[in-house]
Amino acid sequence: MTTNFLSKMNLVENILDCHFPNRRWIIQKPIAGLSKESYVVTSEEGKLFVKFDVDTPALLRLAEIGVAPPILISSIVNGRPYIIQKFVDGIYPDREWFFQNLPALAHFIKIYQKDKELRKILKKDLSKSYQNHLDHELKVLSKSVNDDRSELFRTEEFNKSFEILYREASKLVSVSLVPVHADPNYKNILLTKQGIKMIDWDDILLSDPMRDVGLILWWYVRRTEWPKFFACYGGVMDEEKICWWVAKRSLAIALWFSARKDGNEAAEFLRDFHAA
Repeated sequence: MTTNFLSKMNLVENILDCHFPNRRWIIQKPIAGLSKESYVVTSEEGKLFVKFDVDTPALLRLAEIGVAPPILISSIVNGRPYIIQKFVDGIYPDREWFFQNLPALAHFIKIYQKDKELRKILKKDLSKSYQNHLDHELKVLSKSVNDDRSELFRTEEFNKSFEILYREASKLVSVSLVPVHADPNYKNILLTKQGIKMIDWDDILLSDPMRDVGLILWWYVRRTEWPKFFACYGGVMDEEKICWWVAKRSLAIALWFSARKDGNEAAEFLRDFHAA
C-alpha cells in the first residue's frame, strides 16, 4: 500500500473513532467509481458511507426530502467537508421496472426538481439565465472537444453533428432552471424498502428539467411510452429538447472515456450522440 493510501485510511479511521468510539471498522473503496473520494465502512452494527469534498447543504436537503439516503453526520476535517451517510441496501431497476412504474418515477423526480429550498441552496448566481447556462455548457463541451486528440472527434460526421448541436441550442425553449441529477443512470437509482432513492449526487446543479428526465427516458423507456410519463410528470413533451440534452450528455461521456483511453466506450456513447 502507498503512503498516501494509508494516510487516507488513517484519516477515515480517526473520523469514525471520533463519532463512533469503541467500534472496529473495515474500510473499503466502493466497487463503482465515484467522482468524490468515498469509502464504504463496516462495523458489527452495520454499514456506513463516508464521502469527502461534498456540497453538504444540498446533500442534507436531498436526504431531508427523502430522495437520497439519510445523512447521520456532516462536518469538516483539515478544511475538507465530509458526510457520514447511512448505507442503503437496494436493487437497481431494470427496464421492466421503468416500464411498469412511470407514475412513481415521475412523482419521484418532481420531488427534487420542484423543491424550493434545494433550488435556493443551489442558486449561487442569482443572475444566471437559461441562455447563460446553455452558453456555459457549450463552452465547456467545446473545450473538451478541442483538447481531445482522438480521431473519433475529427471526422466529417462528427463536425456536422456538433454544428447541429450548437445550432439547435438557440431553438431550445427557455424554462426555469431546476435541481437535476447530473448522472441519472440506473446504477445511481436504488429500489429500497423505503422507496426510490438516488445516490451519487456529487454534481447536482440547476439546469433544464429535461437534462435528467431526458436521459432516463432515452436510456430506459421506449419512446412510445414517453407520453405516459409526461401525463404524470406534467408539462409538454418536447422531444427535440430531450434529444438535445441526450446528445450533449452522450458527447460529454464519450469525451470522458476518450480522455481515459477507453476507445470502445467512447465510440459507443458517440454513436448515441449521433443518434440523438
